[in-house]
Amino acid sequence: MKIYKELAILFAIAIVGEAISYVLPFDFPGTIIALILLLILLLTHIIKDESIKTTGDFLLNNMALFFIPATVGLIEHLELLKSTWWKIVLISFISFLLVFVASGYTVLLIQKVMNKRGTK
Repeated sequence: MKIYKELAILFAIAIVGEAISYVLPFDFPGTIIALILLLILLLTHIIKDESIKTTGDFLLNNMALFFIPATVGLIEHLELLKSTWWKIVLISFISFLLVFVASGYTVLLIQKVMNKRGTK
């Protein structure tokens, strides 16, 4: 019964995210809005970590299953990929570098802030 409650919480947040996305005057993914809402709810302790832990752990442990539909979609458009593969590889490499550098600087910034506060 606990898992049903946890799933209901996560689905409710997802539905609210999609609803907000629907009423916005510009395109913005409802899934991203739902993730931001979940983050806010967790940070403000409106939702406790324990209230979604079991289902969250299950979803994270089985995340590979969620990539199967995307992979099938890529296989369906193999001809398009064959003609533009080098652009995809270039964009992926540049994106990787940008995320790598941004993550590194974020960690350095957080370390500096935590050292100033005296916490480790």
